[in-house]
Amino acid sequence: MSSGPIFTYADGSLLYKIGAKALITKFHVWESNRTMDDDHVRALETAISSPTEIQGPFSVITYTDEENKIQNRIIDGQHRQEVLKRYFDRNQAATDFEVLVRRYQIKDHESAIKIFQQINHAKPMIYKGSSTERLQEFVSVLKRRLVSESSSGKIIQCVRPNCNRPFLSIETLTEMIKLYGIHELTELTSDEFVKHAEHMNAFYAEDINRINARFTQTTLDRAIEHGFYLGLDPKCSWLLPLRSH
Repeated sequence: MSSGPIFTYADGSLLYKIGAKALITKFHVWESNRTMDDDHVRALETAISSPTEIQGPFSVITYTDEENKIQNRIIDGQHRQEVLKRYFDRNQAATDFEVLVRRYQIKDHESAIKIFQQINHAKPMIYKGSSTERLQEFVSVLKRRLVSESSSGKIIQCVRPNCNRPFLSIETLTEMIKLYGIHELTELTSDEFVKHAEHMNAFYAEDINRINARFTQTTLDRAIEHGFYLGLDPKCSWLLPLRSH
């Protein structure tokens, strides 16, 4: 962010000015956002005469992950950010300029869903029952339900942001759900989604060779320790049977 906020909203979110180049290099899109619409990006490019017209504000969530690292994610403005990315890719010597960013400080990754719904409440698109909402719900429910307990009794989330195998990163899970179009299966409920995940985890536990991926013995030992195997497959191939749902 910039050296300090220039405005504080009634809900506690803060408005900053930052460089456009910093926005496109240091801020990733929130994993549960809508799928990028290339037609919309091109329409935005056509509608402006200068990239400086893409000033924002961009909505960003800030939270501390399970590894105590600060994460910033764009929760509204991903298409505008893509316009800026393409502009600077084509014009690498172009002068930087400032854009506005509205930052929401939240307690964890899952709290972003409420912010997303608040931001989009007044927009013409309807998200209730949409593939975007199903994507968010699938990830959120799986994160809550798939947990392990350490030898000291501590509850460990097996699905979480920015983690390494054998745990399953929310980023990978979200990407693969989108890739396979699981969130577009309108008849699939979140409960059925979780039951499938639990079934496939038990299926892998019976025979680890069913996982078509390479991993170290140390990683496998940790998977056995936590009884969680889904994260061993970086392509989340266990999602594919849902396509026949």
